[in-house]
Amino acid sequence: MKAVGIIAQTRDSAQLRSFLINGKTGPEMDIGEAYQILGIQDRVAAIDPTVLVTTLEVQKQADPDNIPRLEQAYRLICKERFGEGGYGAAPPEEPIETHPLDSWPVGCQNIGNTCYLNSVLQFLFTIQPLREMVLNFDDYKQECTPEAIKDKIVGRRKPSVEVVKKAQECE
Repeated sequence: MKAVGIIAQTRDSAQLRSFLINGKTGPEMDIGEAYQILGIQDRVAAIDPTVLVTTLEVQKQADPDNIPRLEQAYRLICKERFGEGGYGAAPPEEPIETHPLDSWPVGCQNIGNTCYLNSVLQFLFTIQPLREMVLNFDDYKQECTPEAIKDKIVGRRKPSVEVVKKAQECE
């Protein structure tokens, strides 16, 4: 029991302290469990309050049978991050946005490290001349004639006129 007491003190775990007092783990969850329940990996990174609310809403939609526990985790994280009665002391009754989450724009679909590609694309879009070229592509696209593309190499091969025309099609 002494070891459990040391662990409870070190982790500041109300759940373990409850166990030491009455032999049962109470309904209180510890902060580590709260982060795990809401799927928040990095416990030290700053959390935007609106992102925390959105995380709660997404988890509620994914696991509607576990809403009380999700809300308990949300309240515990809000208490830790924003103080007693701070932001989000009570879970919101309605989502922040009136649009369903699945209709929000999200950029590239993540299929494994595509977040890096997405951030590069967002950065490149901040370069005004490049942005103008992309937005006004028809004004800048290359002429598709054998003479115009004779010295072009894509990767390690020379593209055909048909390949260039296909690449320049915008849908």
